[in-house]
Amino acid sequence: MESKQDSLRKSEEIEFLNIYNDRKPESLILLTSVKNLFFIQLPNMPKTYITRVVYDFNHRSMIVKKKSSTTKVLGAITYRPFLERKFAEIVFCAVDSDEQVKGYGSRLMNQFKDYITTHSDITHFLTYADDLAIGFFKRNGFSTEITLEYSIWAKHIKDYTGGTLMQSRLVPKVKYVEARQTLESQRLAVKEKLKERYAYVKVHQGLKFPKGDGKLFDPLSIPGVKEAGWTPEMEMRARKTICLPHYRIMVTVLEALKEQNCAWPFREPVDAKIVSDYYDVIKQPMDLSTLEKNLKNDKYQTIKQFADDVQKIFDNCRLYNAKNTLYYAAADELEGFFRNKMHEEGVRL
Repeated sequence: MESKQDSLRKSEEIEFLNIYNDRKPESLILLTSVKNLFFIQLPNMPKTYITRVVYDFNHRSMIVKKKSSTTKVLGAITYRPFLERKFAEIVFCAVDSDEQVKGYGSRLMNQFKDYITTHSDITHFLTYADDLAIGFFKRNGFSTEITLEYSIWAKHIKDYTGGTLMQSRLVPKVKYVEARQTLESQRLAVKEKLKERYAYVKVHQGLKFPKGDGKLFDPLSIPGVKEAGWTPEMEMRARKTICLPHYRIMVTVLEALKEQNCAWPFREPVDAKIVSDYYDVIKQPMDLSTLEKNLKNDKYQTIKQFADDVQKIFDNCRLYNAKNTLYYAAADELEGFFRNKMHEEGVRL
């Protein structure tokens, strides 16, 4: 069965190609068109740098073009694959401004993802996005939360001043060009299942309470409550959340910490297989994922308990790492953000 996207692509007579500098005339012609596209769409990027990257033998470009033209490129993603490290750096991504309303950017990205998962073992994309591009990348599955191990990509990709590092994790079994249709099919399937479960709506009579009667009764005895799926455990969870006066503050602060670029060393527990002596030195380890689990399990009855565990992250990092390391600097930066954020929420440390 032909997808709607495939049908649209055929009707517009466009094609997607993965090209590189193989010294063939037809490839060089298309790469020149890619270069010119980036010249126009990325005016703040030095032209000499664009030229060097596009023609570089280590880089590749996924393009969208009209079949009727041998030279006109409508959009392009230029990237460098690091096959042994299983990630690729997206260096440039742009679509002709006259063609952007047609959704070529997202379609190009989906084709790119499918090509990579089909032809390589790459599992992650990394890219530096400027303020104007962050929205596009977020809509296409990228996040500012970098989960790829720092040692894998550090010193292998170019750091752009003013850019925001973003990541996308690829799922091999997903066909990205059909993702929208797949999600719609799943939504309809869930809707049908719900119809089967709730085949009819039953209206019960209202409850009658005698005046002056303070007698308690089991909520499950109310007609329709049990059928609706309510359980006493649901009530207990709701009460716990309501009873903690600082719960909202703790959630807000934790989410803000996780979103910071400098939080990359602290999102997960330190792997003892990689850092063998870490737990010999650090006796009270802490990280953001453990904080989140503790918060969900109602471990923090006061804001001070929460703040003490957050502080362990920074203290542990500075205890184990030398002062001139990236880890030490990240701890200082994230601690400063944490203290400012707590102050914004009205909490004095």
